[in-house]
Amino acid sequence: MKIPFLILCLVMLVFTRCSTSKIPPIDQQTGKFPTKKTLKATEIIVDKTISFNDYNQFLYIYINKYSDVAMEYENYLLGTFREIGGFNTYYTENALERFVIQNNLADKVTNVYDSASLANLQKEVGPFLICEITILKEFSFSYIFELKIIVPAHREVVLDIYHEPFIWSSFNKELFNPVFNYYIDWLVRSMHYQIPGG
Repeated sequence: MKIPFLILCLVMLVFTRCSTSKIPPIDQQTGKFPTKKTLKATEIIVDKTISFNDYNQFLYIYINKYSDVAMEYENYLLGTFREIGGFNTYYTENALERFVIQNNLADKVTNVYDSASLANLQKEVGPFLICEITILKEFSFSYIFELKIIVPAHREVVLDIYHEPFIWSSFNKELFNPVFNYYIDWLVRSMHYQIPGG
């Protein structure tokens, strides 16, 4: 008996959406997340190596407001960045708002999404990085996952990955992991980067 195509699609949709509930561990041999996909050269919009140790105080994970499905993955994204490591602390939008209030910075940092306010925050607490996340659903199995790493002081984008796969089985292996694996490569390069003449 053949399963109607619509039912098959619904089953696959449930499977892919549920597959992000658990943070996959990094493979200890490869140092990467499991996936058979690699990013196309055209999906790497910006890749600038930085002196990472100047910015490792914390990573602010900001999810774009126009992302239509990103917010439901906030905990997954936060957990994945923590699994990768590198920063002393990781903040989501709500957590950073609490940090601003607890440190009596609300008069200088009026919000945690405006460029000027985040630049002011860096002036007050020192260098950090922003990870701006966008996740959009285009069609039934077509998604966009964009990850930007931004220096808030002058709004410089140092990493921009724009991944647009057609997903048949797993969000982890097809949408997220290829992007995070490239981010890991960038992070390692930045950790070992020395400013010329420095």
